[in-house]
Amino acid sequence: MVHMNQCCDLALFRCAHYAIDGIGTALRDLAAGTVPTIRVPGFVSAADAERLTTSFLRCPEVEERQDGVWGKSGAYLLKMAGDSVERLNDEVSAAPLTSPTARNRPAVRHGSPVTTARMSAGLPGTGLLDAHDDIGQLRDPQQLGFEPHQVADNGVLAVNLHTSSPAEGGRLRLWNAMSDTATREPLGIAHSGYPYPGSCLQGHDFIDIQPRAGDLVLINGAIPHTMTLYQAAEPRVAINYFFGRLGESVIRWV
Repeated sequence: MVHMNQCCDLALFRCAHYAIDGIGTALRDLAAGTVPTIRVPGFVSAADAERLTTSFLRCPEVEERQDGVWGKSGAYLLKMAGDSVERLNDEVSAAPLTSPTARNRPAVRHGSPVTTARMSAGLPGTGLLDAHDDIGQLRDPQQLGFEPHQVADNGVLAVNLHTSSPAEGGRLRLWNAMSDTATREPLGIAHSGYPYPGSCLQGHDFIDIQPRAGDLVLINGAIPHTMTLYQAAEPRVAINYFFGRLGESVIRWV
């Protein structure tokens, strides 16, 4: 059986809540490993969250996912509510995660900047993903030339801004475990980070986060996580992307 180290002491393994005006501190705490995940309730208003959800679901450019996971996804092209993604990026820039002169910018692939956010919708009655991490896929040799390939395992932070979420179910579950290359290779997921077998996570404590529309949830991307089953009629919709520390920059990508 593959052994996984804990990501933090049990006393620190929690979802820390921060007010909107404390997001700079929240980002620094997450990047420093003080907490494994943070939540900012009401990062966007209920009305703005509903408008974002409606506009996304009606957008003709939204496509079915092609990665074996049911859902719809599309590039984040909506400019409303003061552009919530840009608002978060402003907060990242104001809370330097590497140095006071760190730049916050889109990641580059083979010389060109990449899309920096997307929206996705999940089908009621399903879980969106098996347990996975957000690092393994970056280690695929096919990612050479893509800047996030160089980001350290402990330097990837995952952003989830929920614009629609069922009242029950569809929880974000995180295990108190930390992935790395030595963990992924014997599991056969060195270049995908997906899926972690249940036996690998047995014995590890976990926490569940029940998001609400408008909530911002950020997690350490090296922590195995999943989405639990839900049966509600409304779709679960979120804006997703990643950012990470690379040299003197904080880069963003999907």
